[in-house]
Amino acid sequence: MRNKADVLNRAGRILRSLGIRPSKLPGGRYFFRVLSALVGDLTIKVEGLYLTGSFWHRRELWKMQEGYYEKFTMQLFKKTLAPGMVVCDIGAHIGFYSLIAARKVGSRGRVYAFEPDPRTFPYLVRNIKQNGFSELIVPVKKAVSNQEGVLRLHLDEVTGGDTSLFHRDTSGRTIEVQSIKLDDFLPNQVKVDVIKMDIEGGETVALEGMENVLKRSSDVKMFVECNPDMLHKAGSSVEDLLLKLHSLGFEVKVINDELERLEMVESSEIYAMAKNAKGPTWSVNLYCSKIQGD
Repeated sequence: MRNKADVLNRAGRILRSLGIRPSKLPGGRYFFRVLSALVGDLTIKVEGLYLTGSFWHRRELWKMQEGYYEKFTMQLFKKTLAPGMVVCDIGAHIGFYSLIAARKVGSRGRVYAFEPDPRTFPYLVRNIKQNGFSELIVPVKKAVSNQEGVLRLHLDEVTGGDTSLFHRDTSGRTIEVQSIKLDDFLPNQVKVDVIKMDIEGGETVALEGMENVLKRSSDVKMFVECNPDMLHKAGSSVEDLLLKLHSLGFEVKVINDELERLEMVESSEIYAMAKNAKGPTWSVNLYCSKIQGD
């Protein structure tokens, strides 16, 4: 029997094929709020893990269930993990990467899951608990940036996946959230082994706030989303992000999820790859590893 996430996404594809986009219609956002209340929570089982989300998370849940969700990126992520590691999931969403990480690092490891969206954070906590990882995953309801304080978070009220600290062309609500620098949040003795970062354009400024952590974490690997459009809205660019990563001693490769390989490319090629990527927003993931000798 098909679950609700599957049915909703199939219905959405049919409407889009007919040129109908409810979010663009008058009252579209109200329609989504009503539909969300009627549908209720959605739960799937994937890779032995239970993931629960709301109507707003339907697209990601369906992709996870069907095995389409960043398939090659997830394969690399799993291969990078080992027992006892410390992982930071920045932009944890409902916790898929955090749960996978917790299962891999085991009882001697630790996962810090950062998610500032007050609509999504309860699902992150719920998924941690229902999979038995409360002792391994530390959920943090804060944004990771280059400053500690209060920032404005712009809510995506259509899919929920494009919520950002930087304004997008939506009429969604804006709320205040707490922000931290990773350098200030983590104890000085903690070295991080793996960082996954997907924060809709905030990646460059977040790197500015974790320079000390990255310096003392000599073999850290990072998985960083690169969304040219959102970087631009944040006052940054693909070039700025790459320059920052290189200045911190990282070699950067693009994760080609379609061809399932890592590629060394120039920034101009990243724009083209991101634009051709499958999905509602154009982006690619970067695999970043410390250059030997740094």
